[in-house]
Amino acid sequence: MIKRDHLLSFLKINGLSLDSSDQDIIAALAAARYSSEETTEMLGLLRQNITPNQTRTDGLHKVFFSDIHLEPGEVSRLLGVDIVVSDQIKVMKKRSHINPGELVIIGVVSALLAFTGLLSYMYLHEIGLFYPPLHVPWE
Repeated sequence: MIKRDHLLSFLKINGLSLDSSDQDIIAALAAARYSSEETTEMLGLLRQNITPNQTRTDGLHKVFFSDIHLEPGEVSRLLGVDIVVSDQIKVMKKRSHINPGELVIIGVVSALLAFTGLLSYMYLHEIGLFYPPLHVPWE
């Protein structure tokens, strides 16, 4: 199969352009001894619209190879679906404060863990409340 660029070069060599009539192009192809099937295929290749593919490629390059902001219309064309994008962007405020109830729960749990840890340490080392009483002989 012949490429479009080669066909354009062929037309340029023969003094024709894309705007030339189909009859002139068919005559030039017939002079070059192309068959009628090849001629109709080449005419179809010349008459096809290549701009949508180029537009899509440009859009994809814009998405993957740059930091440029895409317009909603470009996003719609690239995805092939209609997208309605409002101009207003809602900014969600990050929650930066702790609820007082949560603060109380955290404090109570922390105190219980600290107290439990202290008692466990005292028990393991037999100090404080868990210290065995000494037998004092003078009493």
